[in-house]
Amino acid sequence: MSSFRWNLISPWTLQRLPGKYFASNDPALRSRHESCKNCSSSPSHHDILGAVPSFLHGCQHVAPSLDQSLINDDEFRKALYVIDIGQNDIADSFAKSMSYVQVVKRIPLVTTEINNAVKALYGQGGRNFWLHNTGPLGCLPQKLSLVEKKDLDQYGCISSYNDAARLFNEELRRVSEKMRAELKDVTIVYVDIFSIKYDLIANHTKYGFSSPLMACCGHGGPPYNYDVHFTCGQPGSQVCDEGSRFMSWDGIHYTEAANSIVASKILSAAYSTPRVKFDFFCSS
Repeated sequence: MSSFRWNLISPWTLQRLPGKYFASNDPALRSRHESCKNCSSSPSHHDILGAVPSFLHGCQHVAPSLDQSLINDDEFRKALYVIDIGQNDIADSFAKSMSYVQVVKRIPLVTTEINNAVKALYGQGGRNFWLHNTGPLGCLPQKLSLVEKKDLDQYGCISSYNDAARLFNEELRRVSEKMRAELKDVTIVYVDIFSIKYDLIANHTKYGFSSPLMACCGHGGPPYNYDVHFTCGQPGSQVCDEGSRFMSWDGIHYTEAANSIVASKILSAAYSTPRVKFDFFCSS
């Protein structure tokens, strides 16, 4: 097994690249959140608390078939650590009937945990970090279907959800800048996922999509094709004929067609601060 395979923790939007994914769905971590029908299935900031020590333990673990650690000190230093967190925290807060003001007040709790996670990895020798901000949560068919009182923007997305996401992203950008100033010999790239995905929705016909706010796999038909009782894969759900014309696969996750565009825009570095090309980390 090559060291590169273990050195790259792949982001959610770059799942096809070889890598190791350490975000956790452990029930003990999930129990910190109350269960709710309106929650997304992406990681929350509580998950990252468990993911970092799990990752560090995994790196030190001796693989029986290899009789050696999965990653040595030099590989740990050169590895790229990708963090894509925030959407679930915002979604869960709204789902618990918190006001917009209450949701926004919780944002520093999440970005502080991201800051702590980066510094924990840095303290162990990590030097390359790739931080994704969160996408336009208010444009997900799941949210649009479940939220009864919606304040919609010009593209049909929930304004309050997206405004909260924008504030989270601004705080994450500030935290990223602060860490760059504080930590020596470190590369911290902040990637604007929100702008990439919102552009796909605002200009969906340009990218070949006909139904940007409707799930391909679900139940109920237009406008969102999402029913919490008949979610994708459950009896009663159906899959659309042309998935390439849809942005949303199941109301939460993007289709392969949409993700391929998102991935290409990420790799272009046009939405990165600083504008570091992804292959920089492969050759460093």
